[in-house]
Amino acid sequence: MKELPLVSIIIPVYNSVAYIKDSLCSALEQDYENKEIIVVDDGSTDLTLTILKRFEDRITILTQRNAGPGVARNRGIQHAKGKYIAFLDADDYWVSEKLRLQVEYLEQHHNIGAVYSRWVRWYPSTDGNFPCPCFSPLALPPAVLAEDSGWIYTKLLFDCRLLTSTVMLRRSIIDHVGLFSEDLLRGQDYDYWLRLSRITQIDKLDCDLAFYRIHGDNIVKKYPTHNYELKVLEDNIARWGLVGPDGSRASKKAVGRHLGKLCFGFGYWHSQHGTYSIARSAFLKSLTYRPTHVKSWMYLVLMAICGVFCRNRLALAAGSNQNG
Repeated sequence: MKELPLVSIIIPVYNSVAYIKDSLCSALEQDYENKEIIVVDDGSTDLTLTILKRFEDRITILTQRNAGPGVARNRGIQHAKGKYIAFLDADDYWVSEKLRLQVEYLEQHHNIGAVYSRWVRWYPSTDGNFPCPCFSPLALPPAVLAEDSGWIYTKLLFDCRLLTSTVMLRRSIIDHVGLFSEDLLRGQDYDYWLRLSRITQIDKLDCDLAFYRIHGDNIVKKYPTHNYELKVLEDNIARWGLVGPDGSRASKKAVGRHLGKLCFGFGYWHSQHGTYSIARSAFLKSLTYRPTHVKSWMYLVLMAICGVFCRNRLALAAGSNQNG
């Protein structure tokens, strides 16, 4: 009987004491036996490591100072021994068939370098707790979603599309793509899928294989001071252009419109949270892609007024303190 190939599961974790046990159990309880689980604790300051040690006879635990998920994933990759690599975020959850279905697909399709799937957005109940994930075993092997599969570089220019916890890729592909960027504080996964899409086809299975937990600590729900999604796209477009490896071409106008929307959305969030200088820069950037966009002009003027108002208030406060 042919031995099943080894799958290395890489789980970066940082202060996920509330969720890591569920994620680990979903990896351990896969119906695919030949696997190793590598958990990289990224400098957690809560009791995450205490929970991990309860599983230390079944997993490999690596620890490091806090350096971000990109660095943590890279460290896991460097320790991985598997033919295939799968990623699981510490607050997500896998369907029990996930590894088996993806290994079977990659074993049967040698021209495909990576495979991903649909996922379920997992919301808490009114009491704040997350209901037990419910899923039914698939009666047949899943089909492939053609519109999200193949040479998808030009499609990724408009949407990340891949959820990291649904991805499995060949270890041999990493030798060509390289590791995750450690310079990006956010968006390392998006950048990686863009780079991956330049050298291999990526297929999407038409089934839900992961639960994506929605909670207040999700990094995607927090806006940083830098627009990392925009940087990822601008950097990759500067490097690769708008033409995919298969010859498909993204519309320059459509891409510009999308980048303008990213700038505007970033600026709008900061305008609503009082960081007016960041918002003003974002609206200016938006106008470089969409010079006639009326709302960008309106908000740019509004941010200038707000900036003057804030400076005047600070000056008055400073004068009052001096007089006092």
